[in-house]
Amino acid sequence: MPETATLVFSAPAGFESVETFRALVIARVTALEQQAAEERKTDRVAVLGARRVLKQRHTDRPAPGEPRRSLNPRIAAKDKWKRIEALGRLVSFLQEHREALLRFCRGERRVHFPHGTYLMRVRLGVACASS
Repeated sequence: MPETATLVFSAPAGFESVETFRALVIARVTALEQQAAEERKTDRVAVLGARRVLKQRHTDRPAPGEPRRSLNPRIAAKDKWKRIEALGRLVSFLQEHREALLRFCRGERRVHFPHGTYLMRVRLGVACASS
């Protein structure tokens, strides 16, 4: 790396001068800031401001946002009966996997995990049932 370097600013291609480009950027940024301010006003979203930002400690964290959801959707289908069928298969898989995992954790290494077991197969080389 050199000890010093010179940085030269110039107008991007297609602009007459640096001043023309600078004016365009300032105008566009100002318009976007005004648009954002209007959206905040419409949505009633408050902004801290410089003084309150500077009063914050560097260790502060935002409060938890929206509540955690109790649902963990793993199945999505428009057809109600296909969804129910898929949920049944998922419950069966989870039961079979849990049983196999308990046996594996007790030291039984010739356990066959249900079809669809991926991580245990890849990381630990366990046997899996074929489809």
